[in-house]
Amino acid sequence: MEQLYSTLDRATQTRLRDKLRGNTARPSVEWLLVADGNEDTAIRYLVGITDEERHDELERILRTALPNTYELQTVAWHPNEITSLASTTDLTDLYTTDTEYTPATEADRPPLVGVDYHGRAERPPDWQTPLTPLSELTNDSYAPTDDTHRLPLATLVETMRDADAPVVYQVLCRPYRDISPDVEEYELALETGTASLGGKLREALFPRPVEEDRAYEPPASDRERLDGLAERDTHRTFQVTARAVVFPDETGRPSTGIAEGLASALSPIDGPFHRVEGTIETDDGAGNGPGTECFAALCDRVHDPVA
Repeated sequence: MEQLYSTLDRATQTRLRDKLRGNTARPSVEWLLVADGNEDTAIRYLVGITDEERHDELERILRTALPNTYELQTVAWHPNEITSLASTTDLTDLYTTDTEYTPATEADRPPLVGVDYHGRAERPPDWQTPLTPLSELTNDSYAPTDDTHRLPLATLVETMRDADAPVVYQVLCRPYRDISPDVEEYELALETGTASLGGKLREALFPRPVEEDRAYEPPASDRERLDGLAERDTHRTFQVTARAVVFPDETGRPSTGIAEGLASALSPIDGPFHRVEGTIETDDGAGNGPGTECFAALCDRVHDPVA
């Protein structure tokens, strides 16, 4: 991920000088998992980047990160073509093809079910606390007595593999900002007992002497927050957007059951104070509603706004 961050960060242009010149750029890397919904469903993995000039560099990073047994092939694919995968070696085609979701007529728009994933924090600043790291998820001692302990990607892939309808899952990531000032402010509030709403009210109504501030001992939950914040790399962070779309099955309607399985698939990465929730977005008719809007955002590689 460090190589990926460096590649994207070098191509990111968001400084004041860039804005004044009208030359801003925030390239993203896109990860797609695609299932066609057939009886012998195979999951296809696709990785792309929005900056054409970084295509070769992304491929080098992937070849370094993936096992040698993985074969990488340059392809051109659009989510509209859910059951096909066209090969190409012409990078121009990859970066000039129209990506908008524009069916010919309203009748051509099937009803869809989308799943939008969002972070939920116990307290507003808890978005800075970590989720469960992969190292813990792959550690046998993490949940030795829990038979339901699963890697989130494995759960997601199995849900897609068992689905009787086409499914697309997307993750977008791009460099975010240095959050060190936010973290330092929250750490100070935790250390002085003013991180919670109740703590802020008590401090405003009954200010403590400096001696009491120095002697304050955070409760166990806040100490756990401090430990988690200390483990984070606050200088290099990603903005991540994740979503999934379920297409109609043989009945002509998308399965909300599949969407429910996808919505809970990322729960293993939840942290003690910061979790990921999937919200199901269902169309109210043929090609109308939040499900179709979710798919349009997927096609356009739209990042969710940062709160």
